[in-house]
Amino acid sequence: MAEYTLNSTRLTEAMARLRSFANGTYMQAIQAGGDRAGVKLDELARTALPPSTQSSKPSPLRTKKQIRWWWATMHAKAKGKSRALPGWKAVYKKVNGRKVLIISGGYRRTGKLVQSLTWETRTISRGVEVRYGTNRAYAPYVIGDPDDPNKDKRQAQIHQGNWTPLHQIALQNLDALADEFIAGSTAEARRLLGGG
Repeated sequence: MAEYTLNSTRLTEAMARLRSFANGTYMQAIQAGGDRAGVKLDELARTALPPSTQSSKPSPLRTKKQIRWWWATMHAKAKGKSRALPGWKAVYKKVNGRKVLIISGGYRRTGKLVQSLTWETRTISRGVEVRYGTNRAYAPYVIGDPDDPNKDKRQAQIHQGNWTPLHQIALQNLDALADEFIAGSTAEARRLLGGG
């Protein structure tokens, strides 16, 4: 009669990893998937934003308040009291005996909005949530949802059609984000279960 010896050590170790995975370490796998989806969304957003600069006339959508702010800022720049509107210069000069405000320069992007974009993966009940955005106060007016019911979080009309809202970038790329989530979760699950 032939004899066989069964060593169950590997099976016991695999069962222990599986129990541990089922009892909570699976959340690490889901977190890894969320992290990977966040990285992908960041890559997509930084590819789409900012849009190319447009050389055009001043917008007809400016309000009287915005126009007053512009002139007040130029006055403050001429007096050396404002650093707003980088790229523009203003000085007072005497022309024909009159003090005249001379303005030169043009709009220059600082890049601060796109640089401030970040993502965070949070564990929620039996899943994860990937939050993406920025804490810049003006961001909703530039990259917010133009249809947001809260008008303080709505994309300004002047930016519509030029700056792609963040939610639109995510919606247009749901399949790619899901693929990254699945790939990240699967790879971490394999690692946790000892499968490589």
